[in-house]
Amino acid sequence: MFAVLLLAGCAGRAADVVPPTTSTTCADLVEQYRQVLAAAAGTCESDADCAVYGGMDPDNVCGGMTDVDTARALTRISDESTEAGCPRPGYSCPAILVRCTEGVCR
Repeated sequence: MFAVLLLAGCAGRAADVVPPTTSTTCADLVEQYRQVLAAAAGTCESDADCAVYGGMDPDNVCGGMTDVDTARALTRISDESTEAGCPRPGYSCPAILVRCTEGVCR
């Protein structure tokens, strides 16, 4: 029984060290993130139609604000990046207020 517990403990640690296998590279995920953001409508009727997205793009480390659907898509890509063990920009960014101004999330 002790040997089984020891093996289970080692297997758990090895799983933590080995990154998840994925057919998508970290660079691919950043490019996908950029494409989704570039195609964003960013339109709104009220502040509730806008959402903040986090930064995972080395060229835009603080993220920003966009329409809710785009923010959800960016969050899914960001989560996949985290699960794949991709590096993250390590910056402390200011809070972003959610605003719909003249029909655009800004």
